[in-house]
Order: sequence, then structure tokens, then C-alpha cells
Amino acid sequence: MKKADTTASKTVAWRLHGVQLIFLLLCASALSVRASSPGFLESGFKKLCKVAAEARSAGGIALEHIQKLQAQANAATDEAQRLTLAALASTTDEETLVFGVAAEQARDWARAALSILSTTAEQAITATGNGAAASGNISEIVSILQKSTKSGAARKCIATEAAKSANINTLTQLGCPEKIQKTTAAKTNFDPQTIDQEGFKAMQGTTTLHATTDNNVCAFMIGSSNTAAALWDSTPTATTVAADLITIRPHAGNQATATLGALHNLGSGFQATAETTPAQKLFTALGQITKLAKSNSPTTAAEVIAAALSLDNLQLKIEKQIQETTDTTAGTTTAGRAKTLIQKVAKTTSNEAQALKKIMDKLYVKKKIAGGTATTVELGTLSQPEEIGDALLIAMSELKAAAAKKLTCPTSEQEGRTKSIEGKNKDCSEKKGAECKDGCKWEGTGENKRCVVDKDYKPKQAEGVKT
Repeated sequence: MKKADTTASKTVAWRLHGVQLIFLLLCASALSVRASSPGFLESGFKKLCKVAAEARSAGGIALEHIQKLQAQANAATDEAQRLTLAALASTTDEETLVFGVAAEQARDWARAALSILSTTAEQAITATGNGAAASGNISEIVSILQKSTKSGAARKCIATEAAKSANINTLTQLGCPEKIQKTTAAKTNFDPQTIDQEGFKAMQGTTTLHATTDNNVCAFMIGSSNTAAALWDSTPTATTVAADLITIRPHAGNQATATLGALHNLGSGFQATAETTPAQKLFTALGQITKLAKSNSPTTAAEVIAAALSLDNLQLKIEKQIQETTDTTAGTTTAGRAKTLIQKVAKTTSNEAQALKKIMDKLYVKKKIAGGTATTVELGTLSQPEEIGDALLIAMSELKAAAAKKLTCPTSEQEGRTKSIEGKNKDCSEKKGAECKDGCKWEGTGENKRCVVDKDYKPKQAEGVKT
């Protein structure tokens, strides 16, 4: 019996094995391409979003700074007008001096506040811009991962370890600020639980940011061997994202990691001890908003008046206005004379500012009323800056008119004397013969002979009445 030829069947078998091997290799390759990495923990992003929100709020700190300086400048300017009006309305030189130097002090405060506002504007704007940039950088990474998570049921780029995060609709769900901010709330400083004088307090210790249970649910941290198949290279070199606060180590499989570093204890006084890392640089940049120069000027109208009329302030100012004397009596030094003058005007030796305020409020000034006319009122009844401004213009106009009238008096007197002499000359010239006497005399000869005033004439003294 002839043996069957098995060569063909063996060939077919080997071919089948080859096909299977190729298929398995292709499957393995496909699985490798579809490999994924861990998702990010929601709890870690909430810490990060706190930092983003505080960085964004640098604008609120700048706003508080600007608003306070504006309030100080406005209050000082308005009350300088009031005090100037009081100086013009005063009835004595001492009162005028007291209210005048108080007005000058108020103007000094206004100038100081405006000067600080001008010199700190760039610093405030720069710090605000840095805060907004860092906040936007963080928020954009969070937004990308939220949208990726939302786009498919299997994706868990933001997770609560094994479960898909439910906070994937808005940035504010995780504590990050919205992209568009319609208003800015003024605030005095950063929340000390998030950013304090030493660093990012919300990140006191290293925080694991990647999920360990579900580690094949997000493509963000996949690495590859220098190919376009992944965002990162699979070499375990650290990469930073989100304002350089997240450190990720990509992996070709599911071993990628993400951490938030320990970013507290970076320095002191909102200044990092060094600026070699991105976190240190960011902390120092944000801290500049807390170092804006402040003004010690009063902030409200009442505070301006109380401070400007205080004994200490007035005495210091008035000392410069009066000269030192050599009198040996008490209170003859410049400081003593200044104090005596102030208390004389205040009519008290205590609570001088309060007493001077009452005196000022009782001074009479002109208030502009309808029709362009003015009526006399007490200064304390004027509450609006516009009323004070109008009254001040009226007072200055009246002062100018009074000064002009005083300056013209000597001219009028001289004119009167001239007219008197001219009149006497005319009276003598009309006299004839023996009438040219008693203050008149003949002068010249012939055709030039005229009766003129005798400048040397002295009336005879009347004889005394005998008793």
C-alpha cells in the first residue's frame, strides 16, 4: 500500500502557525498602542484649584490698595478745602494761622496718597498679571482633563481613585476660578490657609496626584520611545505642568505618576529664599502684591479733621511759622508759643481738636443758592464738596475785592490832597488888591504879577480868653 504524502499538510500547518504568530504580534502591537495611564485624583486638583483661585485674587488685593489710596486722597483734598475756607472766614490772625496750617497738612496727605498710588501702580499691575497667568495655566490643565473625562464613559482623567469624578462640568466644581471674571472683589491679603508668608500652605506635604486603583483610564501621561504615539517620551524624566506645580513622570504602560510637591516653607515675608524653581519664582512674584507701599494718611473726612487739628500736628506746623524769642517768661520758646497760640484759639487746654472743630463749624461763610445769589450760613452746615468749593470761591472773591479797595485808598487820599492844593491855588488867583492875604501873596512883577498861595503862611493864633 502506498504511503500518503504528508508534505502538503505540514506546509499548511506551518503556514497557519505563521499567520497566528503574526496575528498575535499585531494584537500585541495594537494593545500597546491602546495602552493608557492613570487618571488624576480629584482631591489633589481641589488643592491645586485653591492656589489658582488665590493667584487670581491678586487683582482684588490690588483693588483694595487702589481704593484705599483714592479714599485717602479724596478725603484729604475735600477737607483741605474746608479748612482753607475756615482760614478765610476766621475773625482773628491766630484763627487764620491755625486753620491755614491744618489745611496745608491735609493737602500734604492728599499729595502723599496720590504719589504712592502713582509709584505702586506698575508693581500692582505686574503682580496681578502674574497671578492671572498662573491661575489660567492651572485652570486650563484642569479644564482639559475635565472635558476629556466627560467625553467618554471609559475615560477617568479626573477620578476619585476608582470612580469617575462627577465634578467635570465647570471649573468652580473643583474650586478653580471661572475663565471670565465679571467683577473683582477687593480683599486685603491672600487666604492664609492657601498662600501665607512662607509659601503655598495648601501644599504643605507632597501629594500623590495619580490614581493607583484605576491606572489605565487616561491617555494624558502615556509615554513612548520618541514617537508621535504619545504626548511624552517614556524616559522617566520629570515634566512639570499647571504653572509647573504638577510633576509627572510619563510611562509607556500604566506606571505613570503625578505629584504635587511640598511647596510650603519656601521663604518668609512672601519672598522665597531662592528663585531657582518655578514654584519659588511664582511665590515671590505673587508676594509682590503684598509689599505695596502704604500711606499713613487718614481715610475719612472725620479722621482728616481730627488729625489735622490735633495739638501735636498744629504745634509742629506753627513752630515753623513763628520766630524764636528771648523772653524769659513761661512759654516763650517756639514750641511753647505755638502751643499757647493754639490753646488760645481753641479756648481750652485739652481736647483742642474737638474744640477747634466746633469753632470752625460756627464760622460764617457764604453759600451759593439758586439764581446765583449767596446767603450767609455756618460752615458746619455745608456737607458737600461742591458747596465748600462754591463758598471758597466766594470768600476768595471777597478777599480779593477787599484787598483791591485797600490798595486804592492811598491813591484816593493823594488825589484829595492834590485837588485841595489846586482849589487853594484857584482861590488865590481870583483875589485882587488887598484881598491877596491870609494865605495868599503877590508874586512876580508887571504883567507877571499874580496872587498865589503863600506856602509859608501861618495863621495867627487866637488870643486866649482871660478868666
